Amino acid sequence: MFRLARAQMNDFAHLLRNLAGTLFLLPVLALAFGSHYDFEGPEPETIRSGVLGRINHAMREVELAFVPEGVDLREGIALQPGEHLIVELGQSRHSFVIELQADANHAYKIKAYDPEGELVIQGIIPARRGGRGLVTRSSAIDAPYPIGTLFLAPQGSGSRSVVAGVRIATPWQLLHLHLAWIPWLLLAALIGAGKIPFLSRASEIAQDQWKRWDLAIASVISLTLFVRITPVVGLVICGLGLLFVLVHTTRLAFVRLPYPAIAFNAVVIGMAVWLLPKLVADVIEHKVARVYDQTIDHRPRKGGGDEFYSYVGQAINDDQIRFKGTAADIRTEDFNVVFMGDSFTYGALLQYGDAVPYRFEALAQGSNCSPRVRAINFGWTSSSPLLGYRQLRDIGKQYKPDLILYMLDMTDFHDDLNYERLLKNKQGMQVVQSKLFAEVFDRSILRFTDFSGLKLIKQNLRMDPLEQGEPPPDRFFATNQPLDASRPHFENGVVRNLAKIQRLAKEELNAEMILVISPRAYQYSDRESTENWERDAYTALGPHVLAPFTFFEEKEKQGLPYRVISLLPAFQRANAFPLYRSDDPHWNPAGADLVARTLLADLRDGTLPCEARKP
Repeated sequence: MFRLARAQMNDFAHLLRNLAGTLFLLPVLALAFGSHYDFEGPEPETIRSGVLGRINHAMREVELAFVPEGVDLREGIALQPGEHLIVELGQSRHSFVIELQADANHAYKIKAYDPEGELVIQGIIPARRGGRGLVTRSSAIDAPYPIGTLFLAPQGSGSRSVVAGVRIATPWQLLHLHLAWIPWLLLAALIGAGKIPFLSRASEIAQDQWKRWDLAIASVISLTLFVRITPVVGLVICGLGLLFVLVHTTRLAFVRLPYPAIAFNAVVIGMAVWLLPKLVADVIEHKVARVYDQTIDHRPRKGGGDEFYSYVGQAINDDQIRFKGTAADIRTEDFNVVFMGDSFTYGALLQYGDAVPYRFEALAQGSNCSPRVRAINFGWTSSSPLLGYRQLRDIGKQYKPDLILYMLDMTDFHDDLNYERLLKNKQGMQVVQSKLFAEVFDRSILRFTDFSGLKLIKQNLRMDPLEQGEPPPDRFFATNQPLDASRPHFENGVVRNLAKIQRLAKEELNAEMILVISPRAYQYSDRESTENWERDAYTALGPHVLAPFTFFEEKEKQGLPYRVISLLPAFQRANAFPLYRSDDPHWNPAGADLVARTLLADLRDGTLPCEARKP
């Protein structure tokens, strides 16, 4: 018996040596350097009102609204440099997290006061480049005395900040000190399970794997003591961990414990299916947030880095337009042309000078124009007439336009209706996981199969989007369905918002507006842009591809308050090829040059202060 007890002690000592990382090293680090983990707690307290003020100035009460789905910052409270916002908490708190619905790219000073008005703690909510959505938050605040009042102000003396909502979250906390005993408790449970006949084999396998990966487990957990794990990093770690466990348990499934391992695999696969969309959507939102404001308008950020359309070094100025200069550089004595539109206008994948507005400006400078013609590029990716109107209302007057050219793209018809819906619902830009993976599915699996019959059934069963108050689900509905089916959508979206741009241009900016309709390659050619990533969304030279052009021809005959220029004939008779990129739907430099030359020729009819074109 003594020998048996001694052998068991030796085995236990050997086990402890193999588990030294999690049983000894990790507890020591937790005791020496640990604090606590923060987890989402109960429903946060939403602050409904506050007081806006400036030192030595009168204070005024303001209303706040924290909308979890997103909010338009233009409806928020503008904090100019030197101004601050004071909010009262519904109940005094020792430990809490401040969540601001505001631009995450700004930093905010915070001061916390007790109910008697004494300053207890102060700090900064740092700027978070690429922060997800419109919500930025402080780290967990642990105050020695209860906090009743918060003081919030923009950090620094730069441009203004906007705060739309404030809420106070009380996180659940798990002390790092628990890491000193949790591994020991787990070991005791495994040893106890080893005494039960039908669990002994599982206990043995678990201990073997623990010994094998002990140092790796201890290293990863130790890292969390020193570095706050962000959601993206956490999801990446969890995703890689699940993938490893899936592969490893699959290898063991038919070797050691067939039925338990297979069941465990099923659970892991289910978790992976649930987690992967969240992981991908979160990563995409973080990438997009580095480039665009996360409002409905999603205007490009100054200095943002875009994996999609290369905003790095593309001269995004303080007004978030692609222009090498500022509004102060625009002179009233020049003839200033503002180009509005989406990524085609912006010049996606084109150098600054190759984008249509600045190619147009360069050509005009050699056309005996007096005064000088200046071009300003108001276009950005996935803009639309509705968003363009909002932009022109915000900054148009600063750029002193004499002429406004709105360059209409085929996706504007859908985008305008979609943005209208998002604005009504007060939602921000977001990655919808179901749509993301449906798109991936459509672009991969469906490419090798024929589900046209099923798609037709689904279309026949779908309710009319107008009756649902929803935009048509097909982003290219304008060219994929008969004009009669699209006409109400055109009128309710693009036509209405173009009219608003025209009225704003005429009444407030004293400028003329002209509509320029730009064709996509598939509307006149089956040779152009054949490998672009949108090619499965439409049929080249299909029966309805020219419906938008027909619609505006009809509207012109009925009478429009603005002139319409169609670029379709110029592309149809062009001899140059290609005019579009093969792997992307946008113009190449030759296509952008054709657009600029065509516009200049059409506008030298007296619209521009240039020498008239020769007949």
